Amino acid sequence: MAGTPTRHPRNEHRPRVGRLGIVTLAVALVLAACGGGVDGDANAAGEAAGSELAEQGLEIFRRVGCSACHGQNGEGGVGPPLAGHTEEQVFRQVRTPKGDVMPPFPPEKLSDDEVRAIVAWIATLGDEMVMAHPPEEGADHGEAPMSRTEVAHLRLMIAALDAENPDDARRHIEHLGLHGGSPELESLAAQLGDDLDRGDLHGAEQRAVEALGPAATDHFDPVAAHLGMALAANDRGEPDDVEYHLTEAARAAEGHDHAARIQAMLDTWRADTDRHSVIDSLYAELGLEHPPH
Repeated sequence: MAGTPTRHPRNEHRPRVGRLGIVTLAVALVLAACGGGVDGDANAAGEAAGSELAEQGLEIFRRVGCSACHGQNGEGGVGPPLAGHTEEQVFRQVRTPKGDVMPPFPPEKLSDDEVRAIVAWIATLGDEMVMAHPPEEGADHGEAPMSRTEVAHLRLMIAALDAENPDDARRHIEHLGLHGGSPELESLAAQLGDDLDRGDLHGAEQRAVEALGPAATDHFDPVAAHLGMALAANDRGEPDDVEYHLTEAARAAEGHDHAARIQAMLDTWRADTDRHSVIDSLYAELGLEHPPH
């Protein structure tokens, strides 16, 4: 039915984090706390159990599709690098993600134990959090590093200006700062809007490039960005926004091998005959694994 988001119930048969690994870790921690002559053995057991849980976390991270956006080893991509993120941050982003690229993962899709296993693996990546890009010294907007979603909107705004589509550029400008963004980003969005109001498209593009800093030259896939936003829009129950992002993805894919597949998704969505299949195709195109219907 039009306007109703397509959701996928969790596959009850998919493997879950083993209870044995969690119990072993708990026992090892108790033994370590007891002291005595077995400290060395207890510590070794705790490290082994922690390593096992972290390995399970990496397997889950890749199996449920997190690696499609965050990289095979958490190095970042469409989504941010994961090193330095705490358990609280991971749970908050998994359950109620900031931005409009990442869809939420409720407990029936990703259990608390599975999230904790992923947290255990993230802990092995180091304590230093890597931002979307380092602030440039002296830059007007360097005080507040942007999230990957905010970077994506600026990159897509520049692409829209290059395509002489100021209306689409304005749409991306309006998304800056809408998801808990900083005052600096809100100010940047206002200045970019003023540039467009004056018809100064070149000035807006230059302002965006300066704000992006090194991220302006990073590899960026606008097709994947729009497909991810379409998937998130469906989960929010916004079918019009799904169609918008599919339209933009089809436009960005013109001349490439996947153009026909994305156009077929858009045509099916507009026909409203089998939107479940479109969501299935989005998962497949992004390399995300999801439970069957």
